[in-house]
Amino acid sequence: MANQPQVKTSANATRAGWAQRALAAYILTTGVEKESAVADLISNIQHLCQQDPSFGDFEEEVARSGRNFARDSDDDLVREFNCEQIGTVIVVNMNGGLINEVRASEPIRVIFLDEDTEGGDEERIYTVSGEEVYVTEYLVLPGDVDPNSVANVAKEIDDADCL
Repeated sequence: MANQPQVKTSANATRAGWAQRALAAYILTTGVEKESAVADLISNIQHLCQQDPSFGDFEEEVARSGRNFARDSDDDLVREFNCEQIGTVIVVNMNGGLINEVRASEPIRVIFLDEDTEGGDEERIYTVSGEEVYVTEYLVLPGDVDPNSVANVAKEIDDADCL
């Protein structure tokens, strides 16, 4: 057995395993059928968020979970759209701010440059244009593109004559 090949577990498989164990415990606790366990658990989490706001706004957490999946996933969709293949790049300069969501009408790469580097991971602090900044990158992938939502925001701003 000395030369047995090592099986590499993908990040997707690891994360799916965590979810599978959580769902197995949920099924054992509630007796819900496996086929409806995911929807039932999500519904109960929505009830929890409504009852205890410290868990966050349910809709915002669902949106964040989609962004987390895109960021953390090692599936073919993410590999297919790497940074060099996305033509539109947006750079956002900020100072200690919090970005809750990025929406786009096409696949884009967003680079956040935060002047507030205190407490940040050293590996994410770069010198850009002579200034130290904390860099975070985010890809809006084809599955996350929402042209209608972006168009509605632009229309609301145009209608309000804000610019």
